[in-house]
Amino acid sequence: MCFWIFKRKKAKKAKEESHEEKKVEQTVEAEPAVKKEEPAPEPTQAAETKPQVKDIYHISLNKDEKNANFKRWRVRKQGSRKTIQHFDTQLEAINFAQDLADKAGGSIVIHKVDGTIRKQNYS
Repeated sequence: MCFWIFKRKKAKKAKEESHEEKKVEQTVEAEPAVKKEEPAPEPTQAAETKPQVKDIYHISLNKDEKNANFKRWRVRKQGSRKTIQHFDTQLEAINFAQDLADKAGGSIVIHKVDGTIRKQNYS
């Protein structure tokens, strides 16, 4: 028997087997699957009273000597590396941050010159 004839017979047989598998898959898909619908779980009270994440603003002294605003007070939102605004005095920065916190329903964290926290949850 020639090699090419043997190869064709083998390919034809594989094609027929795959065709039969497709027929079986189609008949299985055609049959509707009966599923029991389970009622959705009722939300618990804990899920309803999730604490809302409020904005927290930090007031700290800029200690980066390479920055143009070196030794100026800055206001930043928690988790952000971007400064919202710079101020010459800490009091100006506190007043600005209070306004932002009141609008957003958040609070303020005031840092000392050395970076430790002076007041937390200030609003």
